Amino acid sequence: MTQTNSTTKKTVTTDKSLPRRHSPRDNARNVDFLVKISNILAKSLDIHALLEEVIDQIFYFMKRIDRGAILLLDKDTGELKEAVSKVRTSNHVNARINWSRAVAHKVIKEGNPVVLSDKSHEYRSGSLGDIEFDGILSAMCVPLRYKGEIQGVIYVDSITLPGGIRKDDLRLLSGLGDTTAIAIQNAQLYEDLKEELNERRRAEEALIKANRDLEETRDMLVQSEKFAAIGRLSAAIAHEILNPVNIISMRIQLLEALEGISESIRKPLRICKGQLNRIVTITESLGRSSRTSEKRRVIADLNETIERVVDLIAPQLRVDGIRTHVELHSGLPLIPMDKERIEQVIFNLVSNAAVAMTGSENKVLKITTKPNPQGSVLIAVSDTGAGIDPGDIDKVFDPFFTTKDPGEGTGLGLFIAYSIVQEHAGRIWAENNESGGASFYIDLPIERTPKRS
Repeated sequence: MTQTNSTTKKTVTTDKSLPRRHSPRDNARNVDFLVKISNILAKSLDIHALLEEVIDQIFYFMKRIDRGAILLLDKDTGELKEAVSKVRTSNHVNARINWSRAVAHKVIKEGNPVVLSDKSHEYRSGSLGDIEFDGILSAMCVPLRYKGEIQGVIYVDSITLPGGIRKDDLRLLSGLGDTTAIAIQNAQLYEDLKEELNERRRAEEALIKANRDLEETRDMLVQSEKFAAIGRLSAAIAHEILNPVNIISMRIQLLEALEGISESIRKPLRICKGQLNRIVTITESLGRSSRTSEKRRVIADLNETIERVVDLIAPQLRVDGIRTHVELHSGLPLIPMDKERIEQVIFNLVSNAAVAMTGSENKVLKITTKPNPQGSVLIAVSDTGAGIDPGDIDKVFDPFFTTKDPGEGTGLGLFIAYSIVQEHAGRIWAENNESGGASFYIDLPIERTPKRS
């Protein structure tokens, strides 16, 4: 299309109106350019870096070009957004890229390149609308097209040399537009794939966490139901045991009241009475595990409770040749607890640790306390015994589970300890030590209470 007036010749052309003849030297230059740019683009998967390289190569091969920009089409809004731009020199007043939206949208709408040649004044065209090319001598705009879909445009112009756009530059830039569009598509596919993989990984991590939480919840429900069933069974057993025990106890008391009973008879009666008292103690513990304990919690000093247990059992520990290291944190906060029941838990753990070190050459019992940042206090009771069989470590708190010889343990001590800690909204667990032996940990929550002085 050509328009002429009495003063200046102004021309707008598309690729269909350009001459088809160009020299072998031009062909070689074009091929060299496209091969080089294709090799570069094939190695890049970063869209911004890719476009920066494209604009650099345009300026390297097209020496008469002064300014250039690559504009990408936002598919959601239909707007063109400048992705990269470059100016060969900043010594010109109009060095800033001021591309024409009318030209760019014409290229996008029709899918054909546009060349504006020999421009020195304002150009008006019925097809392009009012376009101001202040100081622009020539300009060129080509589409970025992939599989028939326009992704954006490449815009370049010259503001220093008349006739800055060579006739074969349009074909060269059009070929570059197709190559760039393919590279952009590949980079976008890579970004989409990377995001999809990231989303899949996040989904898998969320699923794994949900699965783990579900398993923990299920295990807690199973354990809770098991303890409830064992508790009901224990209560029934305790009731059935205490009835005959009471009868036997009454008969022993009657025998002890008889006159003329020799000491040789009274001594076995006292032994029997002591064993009956032991049976009563065990059955009372069973009964307590079957019901919610009475609220006898007070704000108490956990360190003092541990010290009482250690003082109580210290003579037996010395007899067994066990050295004791007690490290109680001096700033441990007071906590709400049933002192007698927590004492029972500590006593049970210390007794078990002593038994676990039977036969060990190096017998060391270690008890520590410390505050946890999560708002709790941690108690650790460690021994240097043989440790816990890995297959048994998840069973040690089960009722009636014991590794002791028959007649030496009921398998209820740790079960009762677990129940007491649960009543205090705490946790209790066991781990084997790397250096040998095992450690039992109790984590008890802290309420807002005054610190120890």
